[in-house]
Parts: sequence; structure tokens; C-alpha cells
Amino acid sequence: LLVLSDSGNGYLKDLLQEYDRETGKIVKELNLRPLFKKSGYVNKADWAHTNTLSYDKETDSIIVNPRNLHSAVKINWSTDEIEWILGDPKFWEGTGLEDKVLQPEGDIQWHYQPHTVYQLEEDIDNDPNTIHVMLFDNHNDKNRKVEGFEKTGNSYVKLYTIDPEKMTVKQDHIYECDYSPVTSNYLLDYENKRVFAASAYSGSKKTGLYGTVTEYDFDSEEVLNQYKINHNYYRAYNIDLDFSSCLQKVNVEDTYLKGQMRFPVKVDAKVDKPKRNLKADSKAQISMAMLKDLLLFTAKNHSYTQVIFSGQNNTYIYDISDIKVRFEYSFVYAIPIPLTEFADDTYNIYIMCQDEYFNLNQSITIS
Repeated sequence: LLVLSDSGNGYLKDLLQEYDRETGKIVKELNLRPLFKKSGYVNKADWAHTNTLSYDKETDSIIVNPRNLHSAVKINWSTDEIEWILGDPKFWEGTGLEDKVLQPEGDIQWHYQPHTVYQLEEDIDNDPNTIHVMLFDNHNDKNRKVEGFEKTGNSYVKLYTIDPEKMTVKQDHIYECDYSPVTSNYLLDYENKRVFAASAYSGSKKTGLYGTVTEYDFDSEEVLNQYKINHNYYRAYNIDLDFSSCLQKVNVEDTYLKGQMRFPVKVDAKVDKPKRNLKADSKAQISMAMLKDLLLFTAKNHSYTQVIFSGQNNTYIYDISDIKVRFEYSFVYAIPIPLTEFADDTYNIYIMCQDEYFNLNQSITIS
């Protein structure tokens, strides 16, 4: 099992780990930092932001996509040596890795902060000496500025042909799609000569449509269909619907692992009412909703550490101070808080938010 993790010491998404699936033990680790240390690009916590990795058994190598290096990188899994780098050669000038960068044949529109970089199984040009790599080019440089970068207002799915021996690359196809700054992927149905671009974070508030999937003819790059939904998503996947299998009984015990919910803890001490109210425009972005016996408590970046339920006769505290908080990106989480063990009472809701004590001016009655 090949897993992407954090190398620690403040660095994110730059450690690759191979696990034995039966024992759960780590077989091998590869920290990407030493490979790129001299490049000058290991200069912030999320310097790599690797988002895809895959193993090629034939060459005993992996292809990784360190998004914030605007490149795809192939690494020998046994020797930890970089075999090639697919990216703008100008970006790699002066890094000491120039000899690893594939040289372009013909004109190439380079990719910036891409996603879902994979080597194709298909032999498109019937040449045993070449391989083909496809990726979703988000086409922005927000997290790693590039001199001369031109924002086009679009994202792209791009197909490259690489000759590893000659260390050359050419660009075969560019499928222009709706601009999506983050996530997103592509789907290739080569048998039916179709390409799908999944622009997961496209759209606008004006239309209320955010997620887009665009279908193309593989050869002509002509747009055949386009589908939009009213929500963003992470990636899109193709599925085969087998209705006969849907009729079969599901063995529940063998098909999922049941997790455990964290319950509020009853305390004997009565808490003081906070002197400060949390403003509606606070960075915490707190919101709540009831779902049967669960309180869905939503906030940005786990910005709160405790939710305090202060009743006339009972006090409960829901504590998540042990959950690691990251502020590199803005994510909103909804955490379910079970209320089933609460004694009958009317509870005012307070929070500890970024080490400060606030009143939410909300209450819940359990009866």
C-alpha cells in the first residue's frame, strides 16, 4: 500500500510510505525534501503539496505530482533517484536539477499547479520507446509564483508523450475546460475515444452552478457534452452500473468499519457565563443544525477547541483540543455532537475559540 503523508517538523504532503497490507508495518519511506533541498523550493511548510502518486511495476518507479513545484516527477523506488521531471524548464533553471528536466519537442503550453498526474496504460503511438502521461492542469500559480506565468482564465487536460531515453517530451493534446483553481481530475475512455475534464471548483455564485464535467472527442478535442451541478466536489469517477448485483444482499459486517463518536463529558463544576459574544462575521464561522439527536457543529479550520453546554443543573463539555489545527488553507468542518446522554435541562452554548471564551447566544432544551 503506497501512502502519501507528512514528513513532520512543520512540512506537509512530502513523505511517501510503503506499507505491508497484512501486517500494517512500514516497508519503506521516501522523504521528498532531500531530493529537492538544493533547488531552493523547500522554503515553506506546503512546499510540495503532492496530490497523486502511482507505482510503475515495469520500471520499479513512482510518478508523483508535487503540485507546488508545477511538475510531475518520476523517481526510482529502489534507488530514490529522480529519473525525470515534467515541467517548464525555465522553472528549474538554477536548481541543480536541470539535467533531470525533460526537454520539449515543439511548442508546449506548460502546466501549473496540476492534479491527477498518471502514466497511461495505453500505447497511443505504437512506439515501445515512449510513454504517455496525462494530467489536469489547474493552470494557476497562487501557491508558487512563476515569472512570466500567464493566467488564461481556463484549466486544461493535457496529454504528453515522453521518450525517457532521449529525455524529451512533446504535447499531443490540450483539452480546454472551465477554470478550476483546486482539486479536479480527468477521465480517459480510450476505447470509445472520449476524454472527460472534471473541473471540480468551477462556476460562480451568479449561476449557482459550481462543479463541471466536460466531454471531448479524443482526437479532435471537440466538446461533445457538458454537465454542471450545484456543488463543488473533489474528483469525478466513472462507474459501471450492474443492477443485478444491486439486488444481492449486502453483508454489512464485512463491508464497513464502524467508528466511534466522541461524546460530551459531564462535569460537576458550573461554568461562568462568557462576557463576550461571538460576532456573526467572526473568523470562526460558527453555525449549528440539529439532525435527530445530533448537533452538527460547523466551524472553519477546527478553530474552536471546546463546546460548553451550560444548563441550570447540568454542565457538559465537548472537547476537541487534541485535534491538530492547520491554517494553510480555509476548510470548514461539520462535527456531529451526540446529545443522547444529556440530562433534561435547558443549555446555553458557549465555546472556547482560539483560546478565547465566547457566548454563542444559543440554547438547546432537552426534555
